[in-house]
Amino acid sequence: MEPSSHRPVPRKVRRYVLWENLSLIIVALVLLWGIYAAKALFDFDVAPKREGPPGATESLYLVLGLVGTPLIVGIGWWRIRRNLRLYRVGVEITGRISSVGTVGAQLVTIRYQFEHDGRWYSGAFSGMPEFYAVDDPIEVLADPRNPERNMHLDEYLVDLRDEEGDESQTPRNGMG
Repeated sequence: MEPSSHRPVPRKVRRYVLWENLSLIIVALVLLWGIYAAKALFDFDVAPKREGPPGATESLYLVLGLVGTPLIVGIGWWRIRRNLRLYRVGVEITGRISSVGTVGAQLVTIRYQFEHDGRWYSGAFSGMPEFYAVDDPIEVLADPRNPERNMHLDEYLVDLRDEEGDESQTPRNGMG
């Protein structure tokens, strides 16, 4: 892709993407190591009791923590880089909500579809059902080389980007 098609990621958007993903990483690590700490310090076992040598469950939790920590951090780092790259090179496309999960639940899966270069693509995100209805328009950020790599462009991110005052460098619908 040509360098001219790249746009700088505004500082507020970088900060939002970073903190959104770091908070998920921190919560996952606290839960993972909290399970180990509960067993090691208070002999509280979150798993049902099973037969085995003493300390086997504690050892299992330790191994899960040692294996899980690099996995959680790695996946979190990958998400940060992916989202920032998508924001930098992606094109904004208006799509349509294709389905909204079960009404009554607080967070549901919301699916959307959009067209890019004559082909239809889809994506999904979690949201509150009262804010979305089938056939509502929705802004999608898609990688022009691989539109299957896309994400719902949260209104908060749009507001942050627009606050930066550099709307001229943000292509809409693939046109700059």
